[in-house]
Amino acid sequence: MAVAKAYGASKIIAFDIEQSRVDFAVKHFANSGVLCPRTDSDYAMNSAQEFITSSLKGQGVDLGVDVSIEASGAEAPLWWALYGLKPQGTCELEVLRDVNYILTIRI
Repeated sequence: MAVAKAYGASKIIAFDIEQSRVDFAVKHFANSGVLCPRTDSDYAMNSAQEFITSSLKGQGVDLGVDVSIEASGAEAPLWWALYGLKPQGTCELEVLRDVNYILTIRI
């Protein structure tokens, strides 16, 4: 987020499952923050599009974001990062441990 801010991103929205991390991001880097629900795998995929669409609209973003970065390695944030993109947006995945993802995109 610090790099995005330094490069002039017009809007930075932090999403996290921990309120303290959302608060930290808003205090130091982000314009706003969204507390995300803790979810199980089935719920994560089935509700991701609805959750992220309503969350982004609540932040004044109707078409999606240009860039999303997912760094938790958890399934729900991965789906949120993908579903939150506008057409031709970029999603960067930062996986810092040995995890296998199986990703299916239905168009």
